[in-house]
Amino acid sequence: MLTVLYGVQAVKKRVTKRGGCYWGGSGAYQKEYGALYDKLIPPYGEAATVHGEMIRAVTKLNYDYFNNGNCNLHEEYPSLCGDCEGRGCLGCHYNGYTDDEFELEWGFQAYVDFLKSHLKDLQPLDALLRFFQRTPEVVWDRDQYTLKDLAFDDDELKLYSDLMDAVMYQVLTTPNKPRK
Repeated sequence: MLTVLYGVQAVKKRVTKRGGCYWGGSGAYQKEYGALYDKLIPPYGEAATVHGEMIRAVTKLNYDYFNNGNCNLHEEYPSLCGDCEGRGCLGCHYNGYTDDEFELEWGFQAYVDFLKSHLKDLQPLDALLRFFQRTPEVVWDRDQYTLKDLAFDDDELKLYSDLMDAVMYQVLTTPNKPRK
């Protein structure tokens, strides 16, 4: 049972069940997420509140994974392969990056930076960022029209669900503030 305490709700911390995800409608805070998304997220542009922007940011990260296979996640290739021009063609596995060159696309970096500056429990975000470090090899094979190297398995789903759970728990248990 939810009770209001000093303008925030007393909420039991929940975890999305293994194999579940918000994208599939089975997140631990799915009902609350849907209601708050509708209330706090504008049709376009940034949200007016911290909670709204946290939900918007984590939703954008989820959308790119589930809808696009993270193909928009990283900046275009900083160097090119002679065989595939940096596209990561099948058999080549060249992605134009070394570990120290990896950069998130500017919009995704902004979402991550916002979450880093506002999320209290950074462990799920850090786990997702470690996953992102692997994903320069996860590229759209333009010749085959397929995504490669993403499993879309329970382990990957858990990374996104854990971050959504952390954001939703914080949103439900802390006061909302206008963005500055």
